[in-house]
This record gives sequence, structure tokens and C-alpha cells, in this order.
Amino acid sequence: MLFIFGIGIGFLRNNFKKSIQVKSLSDKPLIALDKRQMVPEKVVIQETKKISTNSSKLIKKNPIANNIIKVKEITNPSPSLEEIKDLINTWLLSKSNYLAGKSEINLSKIVSKGLIDRTLDERQKDTKKGIYKEINSQIQKIELQSQTSSRIVVLVELNYLERIIKNSGEFVNETSLTPLKVKYILGFSNKSWKLVDFVSGL
Repeated sequence: MLFIFGIGIGFLRNNFKKSIQVKSLSDKPLIALDKRQMVPEKVVIQETKKISTNSSKLIKKNPIANNIIKVKEITNPSPSLEEIKDLINTWLLSKSNYLAGKSEINLSKIVSKGLIDRTLDERQKDTKKGIYKEINSQIQKIELQSQTSSRIVVLVELNYLERIIKNSGEFVNETSLTPLKVKYILGFSNKSWKLVDFVSGL
């Protein structure tokens, strides 16, 4: 009787050990599998950085002009120098954006058709060459030279910086002129003043 009882206890102990071993073995593959599937935190951070860096490069290569230039006509028959300065600044900024390939040029309210056509032609030539221009012009001084009821001439001094860049992003050359003297001519037609011409490098 004791012999049978001892065999029974031994059998129960062995089954209990086997069940523990089976349980531990069944747990191990799951843990190993989880570890294989887990992506280290450093890798995730690095991948995120790569994506954000690439995105910023794309944005720099293909800039989109979100800022809308407000075009304000001058209807005053005898405009102030400040009004003339604002008109010229609008022209300079819009022309700069257009030659950089950032936006269209839509200044028919304040600039003559002849002057706009010249700018369109310049951009077309640059496109054929595979280049664009980054221009930064800042008015430092403006003087009234002459004024009649239909014509105004002002002399402007600019801080002028022009960079020519290939479409691939390769820098070509740079021109810096401080000051650059430019004569701007405005004409009065259809009850408003328009920029009709300019002569630079005086």
C-alpha cells in the first residue's frame, strides 16, 4: 500500500514539474517574438528625423509663396513720396517673387503692360537656361525729380542683392550693389498712377 502511495506521489510531482517546464517554454517564444517585433526607440527617432529633414529639403527646393501681395492703386492726382515708395516696393517684391519662380505677376493696376512684358520675357529666358533669380531690394532713399499732372520722376537708392541659382540648387553667381541708383517714371492714366519705366545704374 505504501509502495503504491509513493508511486502516486512521484507521478504527481513529475507531472507538476513538466507542467511548469511547458509553461515556461511556452512563455519564452512569445517573449522572444515580442522582442523581435519591437523597434528600438532610437531607430524610430532616427527615421522620424530623416523624414522631417527630407521634407524640409523638398520645401526649400520647391518654395510656395503663401504671402499675398496687396496691390494698392494711387488715385491721388498729387501723390506723396510715401505713396510712390509703397508702389515701387510692391513692384520690387512682386517682381522678385516672379523671377524666383514663386508666384505669378499680377500688377496691371499699378504697372504698365510694357514693363510687365519685359519681366515676363526675362523669366522666360531664365527658364530656358534652367536658372532662377533671388533678388533682395530695399529702398534706402527716394527723391522727387520732377512732377506734372501726367508724369512723375523719382530717383531711388537701393540696397540690391541678386543671386543666380540653377534649378538643381547649384549657386551660379551673386551681384551686390549698395547703393544702386534707379530712376523710376510714373504715368497717370485711367485715373490712377502706374509705373511705366525705370533706368538703373545711374
